Amino acid sequence: MLKNFKAIFKTPLDETGSPYFLFGLYEIINNVLYYLYWHWTSGNSNYPHLGMRCFATALCILLLFSSLWSPKLKTFRIFFWYFTVLYCLPYFETYTWLDYHHYSSLITDGMLVIFILILIVDWLSFSILLLLGISFGCLTHYLINGHFITDFTGVGPVLFTYFWTILTGAFFSQNASRARMNVTLKQQLSTIQTVCASIAHELRTPLLSIKSGAAGIKNFLPRLLKTYKIAQEHKLDIPEISPGHIKTIEKVMNNIDSEVDFSNDVITSLLTNAMHNNVNLNPKLRYDIAGTVKAAILRYHFNPASQIEVVHFDEANNFEYHADEILVTHIIFNLLKNAIYAIEEMGKGEIFIRLTHEKNYNCLYFRDTAKGMSKETQSNLFQPFYTEKPNSTGIGLAFSKMVMDNLGGEIAVDSVLGEYAEFVLRFPLVKDSTKG
Repeated sequence: MLKNFKAIFKTPLDETGSPYFLFGLYEIINNVLYYLYWHWTSGNSNYPHLGMRCFATALCILLLFSSLWSPKLKTFRIFFWYFTVLYCLPYFETYTWLDYHHYSSLITDGMLVIFILILIVDWLSFSILLLLGISFGCLTHYLINGHFITDFTGVGPVLFTYFWTILTGAFFSQNASRARMNVTLKQQLSTIQTVCASIAHELRTPLLSIKSGAAGIKNFLPRLLKTYKIAQEHKLDIPEISPGHIKTIEKVMNNIDSEVDFSNDVITSLLTNAMHNNVNLNPKLRYDIAGTVKAAILRYHFNPASQIEVVHFDEANNFEYHADEILVTHIIFNLLKNAIYAIEEMGKGEIFIRLTHEKNYNCLYFRDTAKGMSKETQSNLFQPFYTEKPNSTGIGLAFSKMVMDNLGGEIAVDSVLGEYAEFVLRFPLVKDSTKG
């Protein structure tokens, strides 16, 4: 049960950045100042609710120094935080008002309680704490005094004031929350740009070495093969190499050279777009979508290689598109990676890729029949850094959406949980590009 509580409330607690120290300090100062003010204005030595105020102060002193707690005690700090806020704000305010029954005090103190709650907790916690605080405050007052208040004259304006206060707080806190999220997102993007630059630099050096080494081998390979044939003709005692293996070696050398060039192009394209937050689509270039898909499937690193057998591509309704082929290939890689992950996780499923012509777009449909996804996942799928997979950055589909949006198309998803997930890439029409 404790684990479930922490799972529900810890994330919003982290997002709002709970001010343990500041709240504890505020409540301590508030109780001290209120005592001085009351003693100065009334001159009465009988300080009201002294025990409750001392208990609240004790809680806040512990909260004030919670950063010094032992690691074992810190695991309970989230519970202590919510209990302290519940007791010091809605519970204490409700109980003391029931004792005084002054509506002017209820309006001023109650509005302050609401605003503080709005500032320091998320809306789920706000609703729960307010409801529990009022309920426990009323219950405690009844158990001690034996009666409820029955005279609600004048409570209408108070409730209206509270309602308007909550609406106002909700409006401004949501704007503040979005502003914080935008700042956080910009910081994350800045970090990614820095990491991209570092990774690009680190990758280019070994790629250059591989390309140079492959070029050297390719240059001397004909001489080695010629020497091997001469040795065979003279029946020297040398290990045999089959003609098929010789052809494979020659093919591998050519593949290494082209793959290194492709990798460098990918690094250049992705790094440029990441650093400038824009997508260079090369709109003057026309590419064949079927060719791009087939090349992407062949280039993708299936592990094991037998995974390629679950991919089915229907080349009918082929069309051309204007964009950077590397970026479109990168989108297909992302879709393949996500689909293969789902298939491996479920132990079942296949991938079906097909092409269609629609009124205003040419479309590529990419469907996997592994596990599908929920409506909530679909609504967040293209948000930067959103992911449900371990060790994933959550930027692949966000980047794919940016590419498709900037070329004047779109990417969308349709899914049924437990059945399938289908993405559609809609490309703007290219005049005279349709191939039957």
